[in-house]
Amino acid sequence: MTETRKKVLVVDDDEMLRSLAADILSDEFEVRTAKDGQDGWEQAQAWRPDLVVTDLMMPRMHGYELCGLLKGRDGIPGVKIIVSSSKTFTTDVAQAKAAGADDYLVKPYMP
Repeated sequence: MTETRKKVLVVDDDEMLRSLAADILSDEFEVRTAKDGQDGWEQAQAWRPDLVVTDLMMPRMHGYELCGLLKGRDGIPGVKIIVSSSKTFTTDVAQAKAAGADDYLVKPYMP
């Protein structure tokens, strides 16, 4: 019997951080990456990940908007979202959670 691994989509415009997160997660999860919010939204619709780890400040679509789409009426049922950002003000965390984020991870972070 083949074990089905959970699917994680990493969305970040910084190629190095995107690759690092994917490398860390790929031992336990099936991982795909997206270079910005728009790419992340398109991939999420097609691939239906269990978890999305997203940056906030990105071109074409920011992470707040991506969270709203993922959790919205046409979003991905049951998807969990972790925002990963260097923005550390409590208002940033509150805004991310209001947009649909389940948790908030401050960059830089340890694997």
